[in-house]
Amino acid sequence: MEIVTRGAAQQGTFNGNPLSCAAGLTALTEVLTPDAYAEFARLGTKLAQGCTAAIESNGIPAHTVDLGAKGCVSYRPEPLTSYRDFLETRPELFAASYPWMVNRGIFMTPGDEEQWTLSVQHSDQDIQTYVDAFAGFCAELAG
Repeated sequence: MEIVTRGAAQQGTFNGNPLSCAAGLTALTEVLTPDAYAEFARLGTKLAQGCTAAIESNGIPAHTVDLGAKGCVSYRPEPLTSYRDFLETRPELFAASYPWMVNRGIFMTPGDEEQWTLSVQHSDQDIQTYVDAFAGFCAELAG
């Protein structure tokens, strides 16, 4: 911030807006607490494990990626370790999963590299709803 106070351009729609600054500060200090991140990790692991169980029980060529608050199902049997691995995923399976999940009340980001981002508002029931919808998708693929 010292550079900005010495005259560097800092432009943007909400830059310097007191309400935006207060909201950002509150989010970082009162909402996204260490306890919140611990809860993200717990819920993210529960979500990834539920998806993994559905994948394994239905023989789907996929695996899960669990990054705490973020994660996805990657439609490739082995974990990704490089960009070349990402090119070996099966995007048509993600393309089929997206409308399936949306039609069951689960809104995912439209990219197959990041399908869920948890918030402090998500609950165990939300995770179970997602897992149940995904398990249905896997069963339909396997059937």
